[in-house]
Amino acid sequence: MLASALGPDDRSFDAAMARVPEAIAAMLDTAPDAERLAATLAAPGRRDAPMIVSGRGLAYSTALELALKLEETCYLPAIGLSHADLVHGPIAMLGPGTPALLVAAGDGPVLSGMTALARSVAERGGRAYGVGGDGAFRAACEAALPGPDLPEALAPMALVVPCQLLVEALARRLGLDPDQPRGLTKITQTGTP
Repeated sequence: MLASALGPDDRSFDAAMARVPEAIAAMLDTAPDAERLAATLAAPGRRDAPMIVSGRGLAYSTALELALKLEETCYLPAIGLSHADLVHGPIAMLGPGTPALLVAAGDGPVLSGMTALARSVAERGGRAYGVGGDGAFRAACEAALPGPDLPEALAPMALVVPCQLLVEALARRLGLDPDQPRGLTKITQTGTP
């Protein structure tokens, strides 16, 4: 219902919505790419700086989820920022070797800004790694995981899969069990037992 409210009211969007389950399943095929990127991120010297994780538009929520999973599953410091917040000032943190994981839908009005951000990361000596986007976005990144062929309003539902595969592969590379993160339980208690 949320995607319907965010997307255009036309038949092509309805057809794209019907493709979402297929697109999610197709993202499972990105596991080998996630393994390769995890090997890069786990390499000595690459884990010294906090990871910057950013998205824009509807992919921002996926970027925040990726940052959270990096922290709680891989025990790596990850700073999740919107594109606007990052370029407003914290971009100064990006220096030689700083990894920036950028998440983008394959189309939409904010994609060009994410591509420009990937280029800016590289110009500052950082390392831009992408998830999703289009050919220009992926070319601006040092490495990228493919994303779904879905409109921006639907893309986050499938974009999260390569992110999860990356975190799983990275945790295993670091010798961690992604299914048993320390200090995490399935039950959250908010009051007195």
